Amino acid sequence: MTEQRQIPLPEAERQRIAAAYGAVSVPATVTLVPRGRSGIGWGAGADPGAPAAKKRFTFGRKPSRAVEVRRNKVAELAHSGLGPTAIARRLDLPLHIVSADYLRLGLPRRKNAAPPELAARRARVLELLREGRSQAQIAAELGVPATTVLSDLRALKREGLT
Repeated sequence: MTEQRQIPLPEAERQRIAAAYGAVSVPATVTLVPRGRSGIGWGAGADPGAPAAKKRFTFGRKPSRAVEVRRNKVAELAHSGLGPTAIARRLDLPLHIVSADYLRLGLPRRKNAAPPELAARRARVLELLREGRSQAQIAAELGVPATTVLSDLRALKREGLT
């Protein structure tokens, strides 16, 4: 088993970490810990009284100016009708970043409407369900697999229709 060991952190790297995470102080040394044994934080060497770089793991912190600008762009493009994938391409950002911004901004995750044939099938599934039919009976009537009916019911539930 590998032992923990302290290594010095160069001043330039300490400044980069402090700027990137909004930390007031970053320890001069870091503790290398064997894989699977680390906790959140920077280990020994941090001033316990100062908000160190581990502050990035706390919630409720105000986002940086760059994050605010990015979220504003995402919101603007979303309100213009673009979906997350198109926004990610346009802003040259990973899709997971845009998706996280969507959630943070309270935007709907799916902007595109269902194709007409899908909407018609879901309407028929809802109609048959309200008549008291089981999922298997609905699947047999529509000639689709039972898993398709289940997916349609889940989608209808998300939309608040069931």
